[in-house]
Amino acid sequence: MVEKRFSSGSFLVAVVIVGLTLFLMGGVYFHVFGLYEFFEQSDYHHWLGAIGTTYLAIVTPIYYLVKRRYSNYLKTLVNIHVVGNLLAAMLISIHFALEVGRPLDAYPRLGTGIVLYAAVLALVGTGFLMRFRQAKKSGWKSIRFVHTAVTLTFYFIIFVHILHGLEYI
Repeated sequence: MVEKRFSSGSFLVAVVIVGLTLFLMGGVYFHVFGLYEFFEQSDYHHWLGAIGTTYLAIVTPIYYLVKRRYSNYLKTLVNIHVVGNLLAAMLISIHFALEVGRPLDAYPRLGTGIVLYAAVLALVGTGFLMRFRQAKKSGWKSIRFVHTAVTLTFYFIIFVHILHGLEYI
């Protein structure tokens, strides 16, 4: 029998979003979709990263506050949080794939971008473990601590990444 945490359909939706993200990243990185040429002639790909990052930066604290006030809607709020954050991570991943898929003569400085992307992956990974309860009871608090710590680190890295992109640092 399928466990309750996987039978709600949210696990399937999450897996589909992660799979679609990997598919799109591969297609963008290997220039299969022709998006590189479209995005590279403009700065639209930066908008993908900005939209995804802004969503994560604004909706995450809102989710934290709302779930405490409206705990009777917790299941719905968690599903919105998970799906929304996975879609935001998809936009960030497409932006990242466009950046690292550049030709060598136009290769970017990855400094803060790679650290920011690592933070997003850590957030998605720990969030996935917590949402679908893959962490054993003994490791639950440590996964939750890492998720919270990476969330706070994410805000600091966004700030530094923006300053770095604007060439202030």
